[in-house]
Amino acid sequence: QTRNPKVAALKQFFRNSEVDCFGGAEPNINWSAMKRHENPREWFRSENALRVVAAHNTHQNVSTIQQGGAIMACFGEMAKRLVETGKDPNGLGRWAWFKFIGKEQHTTRIVTAYIPCPGPRTGLRTVYAQQQQYWEKKRNYTCPKVLLIQQLTAQLHQWRAAGDRIMLLIDANGDVRTCDLAKRLAETGLEMQEVIQARHHALPTTPSHQSGSKPIDGIFTTPDLPIQKGAL
Repeated sequence: QTRNPKVAALKQFFRNSEVDCFGGAEPNINWSAMKRHENPREWFRSENALRVVAAHNTHQNVSTIQQGGAIMACFGEMAKRLVETGKDPNGLGRWAWFKFIGKEQHTTRIVTAYIPCPGPRTGLRTVYAQQQQYWEKKRNYTCPKVLLIQQLTAQLHQWRAAGDRIMLLIDANGDVRTCDLAKRLAETGLEMQEVIQARHHALPTTPSHQSGSKPIDGIFTTPDLPIQKGAL
C-alpha cells in the first residue's frame, strides 16, 4: 500500500464514486526507476478485479521524476472485460490504452493521452524537450506536438476502420472546443466530439486549471459510444 497522500485520496474517490475506469495524464513518474511496491498496480490494489497500464518515456532514465506520461486503471466487472492493453509504440509515454469486448461483442478502446506545450529548451525536464530530442536524433525536426496529433489520430483512424468504438481522455494543453486536435478528431472517419462540453453546452465553461481560462481537458467519443456520466 502506498503512503502517497494523493494516491490515497484518489483511491477514496474511486470507492466513493464507484469508479470503474480511470485515466490520468502527466503522472510525472519514471516507472522503470520505481521500486516494485511503488508500481501503479500496487498503488490501486483493491478487493475488486484490477487492471493497470502506465506509460512513460523509456528513452530517458535520469531519476524517478519524469515529466509527462499516462496511466490508466479499471476495476471490477469492467476489468473482466479488458482483453488488451497498450502504450505509445514509440516508447515516449504519450498515450496508453485499454481494449474491451462487451457482452454483444462490441469492441471499445479507451485511450488516455497528454499533449505537451511548446516552449524554450530546458534540458530534458519538459515533456516537449524530451520528445524533441528523441525525434531530432532520428532527423525529424517536425514540432513534437504536431507529430503527436498526427500519429495519435492515425492510430485512432486505424482502430475505427476496424470497427472499434473509441473514447479519448485527453489533456490537450489547448481549448478542447477549438484546438487542432479537436478539428482532427471531428474529421470524417472519426467524427469524435468532446462530450462534456456537448452535454452541458448551456452551462458556463469551466477552466481545467485554476489559473486558466479555457477547458484543456476533455473526453472525446465516437458517435456510437454515448455517455451517461463522466468527470474531468
